[in-house]
Amino acid sequence: MFRRCVKFVVLFLSIFSSSLFAQWSDIVQITSGEYDDRNPVFASLECPGNAYDWLVFTRTDSIGTNICVKRTALYGRDWENDVTYITQDSFYNASPSIARFSYYYPNQTGKMIIVWQTNRNGNNDIYYSYSDGVSWVTPKSITIETANDVNPRVARYDTTFMAVWESDGLIKASIFLNNDWSLPMNVSDSVANTEPKVSSTGGNSPVVFWDKIVGDSVRVHYSIFKNNIWRTPRLLKTLSGKSNLSITKMADNFGSIQVAWDQNVETDIEIYGRYSYNNKRR
Repeated sequence: MFRRCVKFVVLFLSIFSSSLFAQWSDIVQITSGEYDDRNPVFASLECPGNAYDWLVFTRTDSIGTNICVKRTALYGRDWENDVTYITQDSFYNASPSIARFSYYYPNQTGKMIIVWQTNRNGNNDIYYSYSDGVSWVTPKSITIETANDVNPRVARYDTTFMAVWESDGLIKASIFLNNDWSLPMNVSDSVANTEPKVSSTGGNSPVVFWDKIVGDSVRVHYSIFKNNIWRTPRLLKTLSGKSNLSITKMADNFGSIQVAWDQNVETDIEIYGRYSYNNKRR
């Protein structure tokens, strides 16, 4: 068993209504230090009146590497003691991603979904579990095939979810409908594509970005899901190495997207970004 290998820490943002002044709390330890806990990913909190934030992470012990979740208490000012195991087996479960759709009513937690990659079938496949905020269903597969499916990401799409992943160099996507996933759709147009990212969306068109390896360069491509089809991929930027791109959906009425990536600038690595004013017109 791995002990005190990696400890999660977090900074809490405390807001004092009397002074309208925000400051950071002390650093706190989220997991016990008893195991090797890594790769923390938060589910976005859409409804301010909701009491919980959720965190998904990987936990490695003497049995294997598994997917776990933990949630906050006291409206985000503390953490509950319990850790919930989404998987608890001897396989290698990795690359978790979590998304959430909150109801705008008191005392309702909405829907949540987690996707990850696992080698339980001999090669890597994409699995998922979803929750109503109280319990999580038994993990099920999105893909079980001979292709090597890795690097999944999930985001809210309207009142449900969309997942994307890399499948032997292709970028694929699926929509969560009636507690099951649609048949995978091809997003990219050729091989050598990796590291997909999908925007968190409301009713607007989802956007997927990914790295395409071409010789010694990386071309950051993107595609928009419009009228139930994926548009022809477009080039965002050509880089000399992996983009480490991050993407967010802006909270406005124009379907805007904000992206940022790192790239080499002379002897340093700097952060660059672009803003899409209105992807509805694409």
